[in-house]
Amino acid sequence: MFVKPGYFSQTSHADLRRDEYDLKNEIILTNNVEVDYLFIGDSIIARWELESYYKDLGIVINRGIGGDNSHYLTMRLEADAIQLKPKNLVLLIGVNDTMFLGTKYVLVDTSYEVLRERIIKNTKDIVERALENNISIYVGAILPTNMKNDIFLKERNTMIKEVNKEIKEFCTLMSIKYIDYHKAFVDDDGLTLKDGYCNDGVHPNVKGYNLMNKILREAL
Repeated sequence: MFVKPGYFSQTSHADLRRDEYDLKNEIILTNNVEVDYLFIGDSIIARWELESYYKDLGIVINRGIGGDNSHYLTMRLEADAIQLKPKNLVLLIGVNDTMFLGTKYVLVDTSYEVLRERIIKNTKDIVERALENNISIYVGAILPTNMKNDIFLKERNTMIKEVNKEIKEFCTLMSIKYIDYHKAFVDDDGLTLKDGYCNDGVHPNVKGYNLMNKILREAL
């Protein structure tokens, strides 16, 4: 018997790979595969070609989903991470929560304060659930952004900086590893993504992933 979370919503990006991940999870559980590292998060995790970086770490699996946010990740955490009993969990989530800024999405309060606190609360929940299940967790800082014509760029990046500060303090309190991608990717203004690491202002290119790998490797 294994966990299937089902579908969440007609608008949930987390549903896009549900059938695929249910099958892959069943394969892992049926064949008693011992997972060494499980990466989970949004498209930045989903696009990360993990085998090119981490073949030396044993069994490494990817449970990233493009467009996912912290709310839906908490809902699929049991199915896509905890039941697989990975030794280590590498987390990166939150930037898509900030994409609700300035929208009038009927299902979510999109005010600045509510969105910020939502990311913080959900991230803490994920950490606590991992630790309760004896899974070591590495919590990644949300990367800064620099999308063209983004009228909420300053607010978005300010929120990201504030969330990262809170989560970093929480990780210190919980004695777990905080992976500070933000520090390496941010420009001199302390908010905006540096040029050269992403092609669209959000998703890392090869140079970006190589830098993320370097930062993560130092913590593993």
